[in-house]
Amino acid sequence: MKRLHTHFLSEDELQYFYDNVRMRKQLANASHEHEKSVIDKLAAIIPVRPHEKAYMCVERNPNGHEWHTDTGTMGHMEWCQVGVIVMLSKITQYAGGWIHYDGFTIGLNQNELIYHTSDVRHKVEPHTGDRRVLLFFL
Repeated sequence: MKRLHTHFLSEDELQYFYDNVRMRKQLANASHEHEKSVIDKLAAIIPVRPHEKAYMCVERNPNGHEWHTDTGTMGHMEWCQVGVIVMLSKITQYAGGWIHYDGFTIGLNQNELIYHTSDVRHKVEPHTGDRRVLLFFL
């Protein structure tokens, strides 16, 4: 399952997460109003109950990610049901960073969200520039 949504975050939420590079927080510990708001928005569009270990993080990884599933390459996240990617950067801020699924490639624009079940193989190409994403592992 892969689904795309546009205009997911408000402008204030977008700026909050963009400015919080390297943030990593369990959903159960969300305290900021924007964190709570985004969790509520996810619950409205993704029909799963997040695991107690579910977390969100803001990532800027120029090396990308090799082929993997969101249960972890070594089974360290077997609890994960759904992976979510929200693009925080404008597409003009970076080059590369394409997301590949088996038979499907996508480049996200700012404030677009794509999610997939954790058993779906995918990879992210290396990139240059400032590519920031908000990730959720539910």
